[in-house]
Amino acid sequence: MDIQPKDIIKNFTNKNAKLVNERPDIAQSQAGTENESSKDYTGRVVFEFFQNAIDKAESNIWLELTENEFIISNDGEAFSIEEQSIEKYKKSDFHALNTIHNSNKRAGESVGNKGVGFKSCWNVSNHVTIESIKDEKVWGFDLFNPVTVKNFYENENHNIREALKKAGEGNVPSFYFPKYFASDKNNLCDGRKTKVTIYLIDSKAREEIEKELDDFEKTKFFFLNQLKNKQDKNITIHIRGNSISSKDKNWNIIDLKSNHKFHNELEDLMESRKLESYANIPFDPNIAIAFPFDNIEKVDSRFYTYLPTKVECGFNVLIHADFALDNARVSIPDNKYNNKILEISAKMLVSELLHNDKYHNYQSFSKFLIPKHRDDKFSKLVWNELIKDDNLTSILQKVFTKDRIFPEKSYRLIFDVISNFTIPRGYGEWKDEYYNKVYNDTIKYFCNENIFIVLNFRT
Repeated sequence: MDIQPKDIIKNFTNKNAKLVNERPDIAQSQAGTENESSKDYTGRVVFEFFQNAIDKAESNIWLELTENEFIISNDGEAFSIEEQSIEKYKKSDFHALNTIHNSNKRAGESVGNKGVGFKSCWNVSNHVTIESIKDEKVWGFDLFNPVTVKNFYENENHNIREALKKAGEGNVPSFYFPKYFASDKNNLCDGRKTKVTIYLIDSKAREEIEKELDDFEKTKFFFLNQLKNKQDKNITIHIRGNSISSKDKNWNIIDLKSNHKFHNELEDLMESRKLESYANIPFDPNIAIAFPFDNIEKVDSRFYTYLPTKVECGFNVLIHADFALDNARVSIPDNKYNNKILEISAKMLVSELLHNDKYHNYQSFSKFLIPKHRDDKFSKLVWNELIKDDNLTSILQKVFTKDRIFPEKSYRLIFDVISNFTIPRGYGEWKDEYYNKVYNDTIKYFCNENIFIVLNFRT
């Protein structure tokens, strides 16, 4: 007969109580590490807990904000809890969660796999509950930060109370002493299998979650289908009365693995991956670029690794790749592997703009040519690809033909492109030298008898 969650949690906490009594210095060190790690995830609670939910979800994820609680639920595989042994190499969800820097997830199959994102909750809460189902019974446990004696009843948790008295408040990490409780099936309705409730500290914490949800709703979720176990699934995200699908027919997505034209680049990327010791990215990385249909609306152009980073990419597209991100998964460190991704992404972007004829009819095509900033690394890579082999001139010849007449704003946009790629005049630089340089470095690529970008030229 399987050991039940209550007994597993009791065994787990008894071991930790013994550890605290024998080595309080270890508990104090891990409590400090946990609190420092949570600071790295400030402003990321919604995304971090969504990552955990998407890794499990089958079809649905619910994000709910009440007056005092933020609740995240999913309908996927139940939260696992089994007694650990030497033979069981992979940790259960319970044991992976109740540690730090130790994940049971695999790169390429899950969004978060560093084992620390859950700790982001301690920026807005001091009490979290997790509820799930095992053998048709709903069970749960509480986590507290800080962990105090008053969190535990004297008659049931004598060992824990004595350990906490010895260690002192704030000197034990939250995950040492999860507190079991028997839950109710009514708490897991509409197909929910796991539910996480974050009890918010105060109104300021609620405002923080509300702000994060505002940003979250701007996210595009179709790159989640790049995950190996989500490729054929449509995940529906239920949030504040709205339902958002992970699939979106309003975008055209190309990816490196499916494009035989970039076979050599794929091999280069995989070779670059082999040379790096990154545990949190797959050994078969991919790159995908999403182009909005019609290209009318201005896109919040960002780099994604399944979910958005804080790094903007420009060019009115979204770019996903298996980047080696920082711990908080929001910035892209400067290293050879990430730079190889940027280099290949620039090639894919320019090639698609050159060869995909359907984009050439877009009235706002020129948005695909406008960088976030001319001096950032990716913009420079794209510009080099555009001027290589006169690619930019060839693209403009296909878009701005004599027979195709766009609205006036379409022609204004192409001059925005010129402006964005024009280097400012340096202090003391002679005008004739500067304007010659501007022509040779930028404007000449827009000057061709088969490029019709001046309205008056047509009459």
